[in-house]
Amino acid sequence: MTKTGSVVPFLLLATAVLLVPELAALAADVARGAAATPAPFELGKFLAPFHSVVLHYPIGFVTMAVILEIYSRYRPSLELRRVITLVMGLAALSCVVAAAFGILRAQGGGYDDKTVEVHRWTGIAVTALTIIGWLVHQRVLRDLTRAGVLKLYRVVIAADLVVLVIAGHEGGNLTHGSNYLFEGAPAMVQFAKDIMPEAMSPPPVEIPVEESKRGFVEKIRPILEAKCIKCHGPDKMKANYRLDVAESAIAGGESGKPAIKPGDAFHSNLARVILLPKDHDEVMPPSGKGLLTTEEIVTIINWIQEGAPFADFGVLAKTDKPVTAPEAKPKPEPDPVKPTPPAGTDDPSAPKPLAPLAPAPK
Repeated sequence: MTKTGSVVPFLLLATAVLLVPELAALAADVARGAAATPAPFELGKFLAPFHSVVLHYPIGFVTMAVILEIYSRYRPSLELRRVITLVMGLAALSCVVAAAFGILRAQGGGYDDKTVEVHRWTGIAVTALTIIGWLVHQRVLRDLTRAGVLKLYRVVIAADLVVLVIAGHEGGNLTHGSNYLFEGAPAMVQFAKDIMPEAMSPPPVEIPVEESKRGFVEKIRPILEAKCIKCHGPDKMKANYRLDVAESAIAGGESGKPAIKPGDAFHSNLARVILLPKDHDEVMPPSGKGLLTTEEIVTIINWIQEGAPFADFGVLAKTDKPVTAPEAKPKPEPDPVKPTPPAGTDDPSAPKPLAPLAPAPK
């Protein structure tokens, strides 16, 4: 009993010695967090990501309205017209909300400007056509005998569906990259997709690759293309950061930290984010996007430490091998000058003198 009584205070003292520093550090962290000025709440920044959620409703409602309109050609009824009016009304409402959230999303940047503009205006066109279709269909509902108004509604809803497909495709390009439709395509489709642009464009001019950059072309670029360019390339620039152009890749994005410090990997933000634990909020690539392997991480860090020689992707699209200069052809030697034989010598190749002309007969 005495032994137990003497052990308990010792355990309590040891526990206190171990926990007090940790509790003090935790209290300091809490105090620093409380003292830090919280970022102001931005309603637009909060609502912008919901564009990806709401946009599916216009797609579903407009498609349903088209299907119901096709069915009404074979089974026309007043009740069906009322259902179509309700569906078009819901489509118009969801289009307005999705378009508003989409404009907020575009203001955050990080996407290809040209693709954003196409997606923006096709989305606005879908909203306008859907509202017009809803208004026209209300006129149809009031008087089912007006065939001209019904034809106008069908033209509007057909155009609405076509523009909706274009807007959805451009949105997919922004989110998943321009090649997302063909990533899992059969080999024949992949081959046709690759040769069509080449057949329609002039052959690329090959440019020699500097020997110092061959390591980037052969080792680093394949890693970036497989794991990074989809979100940090020409089609999509998350955090306003691109990895396919040297200037942007080195400077960094929204964080304001230099992404690559040539010769100093462990003060490069790129090296920091790829070394973070896989469940960290800032790890790159993010969880679910295909993390880098240990070998790939070491390869990138070694490349930065060696000076990060960079070659722009566009320039090296067709120049993976250095171009050798063509061999100079030897100039043909001139024919030797043949000496003129002296007069009076018999030379078979010398021109013969012309015989005198005979006098004309009188």
